[in-house]
Amino acid sequence: MLESSEDIIQDLDQTLDRLMENANALDEIGENPIFSTERDALSKTQESLLAHLFNMETLLENDTPKRVKKKRAVETKLHQFKKRSTLRKQKAYATK
Repeated sequence: MLESSEDIIQDLDQTLDRLMENANALDEIGENPIFSTERDALSKTQESLLAHLFNMETLLENDTPKRVKKKRAVETKLHQFKKRSTLRKQKAYATK
């Protein structure tokens, strides 16, 4: 169980790193049918990580902010991920 805002922020940061690594992997394999199993697995992992991320974000919002500066860094990273994810989706729809 995470006990402090700092623990939650660290978990958020690690989760975002994993989300971005997986997004890069998804970009690399693209729509190649050879990697359909891997793409499906990564997509499911992304969904799970996003659910975890939103849960941790809620915990952080409910916790007394102790590390505002670190939280802002994580929020910036989250914004970058969301922007990148949106662009990736747009690119995928454009290629269909």
